[in-house]
Amino acid sequence: MKKHFTIGIKIILILLFLGCLLPMEYEYFQFVRVVGMISFGVLAFDAYSKKENYWLIIWLLSAVIINPIIKIPLGRFYWNIVDVIWSVLIFINILFTKENINFKSINNSENILAKDINQKIRKIIAREFLISMGVIFIALLVVLYANVSNYFNNSRLETQSHQIEKKIEHAKSLSKPYDLKNESQSVFYSSFESQYDLNITKDEFWGGLENLAKKDSIEYFWNKVWDAEQINSIKDAGFGNPQELRNFILEYSLDEQEISNYNKAKKLYYEADSLRNYNSEISSMLHNDSEIQDLVYFTIIVSIIIFFAFRYLYYAIVWSIKTLKE
Repeated sequence: MKKHFTIGIKIILILLFLGCLLPMEYEYFQFVRVVGMISFGVLAFDAYSKKENYWLIIWLLSAVIINPIIKIPLGRFYWNIVDVIWSVLIFINILFTKENINFKSINNSENILAKDINQKIRKIIAREFLISMGVIFIALLVVLYANVSNYFNNSRLETQSHQIEKKIEHAKSLSKPYDLKNESQSVFYSSFESQYDLNITKDEFWGGLENLAKKDSIEYFWNKVWDAEQINSIKDAGFGNPQELRNFILEYSLDEQEISNYNKAKKLYYEADSLRNYNSEISSMLHNDSEIQDLVYFTIIVSIIIFFAFRYLYYAIVWSIKTLKE
């Protein structure tokens, strides 16, 4: 395959991939997928014919990744990173291909690049390329760190969410008898509190009744102490005789085991709330795509300033001092 043809394909691919960094329409990206898959296939065949096994693998993998049939859902941001990597790889392939490269101008009147690149220029290109790759590598490390961090934090959230559910279910099972009896006590207390404006709490009210029931004094109070209005209120609540009232009080009185289980349930609810608060802290540590994108851009800008701007400034200062000394 003629080298000018493959070089033309590579240049077109670079331009197409760089165009993907711009806000293009959906049809443009579909076009790039189709052209990219075909072009990578051609480059893979060319690498196979030249026995360039490494490039053959790279081009074949690239054709699979970019294929328009079974699409890989990376998202716009990550596709932009892939586009940059492809552009850099193709540029490397153009510079350091095994065959002698001889770019020509559009009218073929003169060479744009000599057959053998000056060794010093080659070293400069290699150095700048390695530094550029270092910047890209640092940005990829940032992306990797953010995604790995998200993975582990999401795993912790999922694990602790299951723990919260188990604690709450266990707490509900422990407190269910207590809650049912306490609710019945509250309903009974409210029916009297609304009529007589009681100045005691529900627990004090029920404690007094429970004490009477255990001493088997309900019948005595029914017949000897409570007046007709109070008896009628008790009957309105559904108790026709002292025995029914005593049975109700004994049935809905709390025993030590139920109180102990309720206290255990409160402890479990507290632990669940603590885990929820901890989950909220972990959730705040998660990075969304926008945050990762901003972090990567910031990393690239800072890296460019450090590795290029400061370095060239250093070179300029050293050159200026050296020039003044001559």
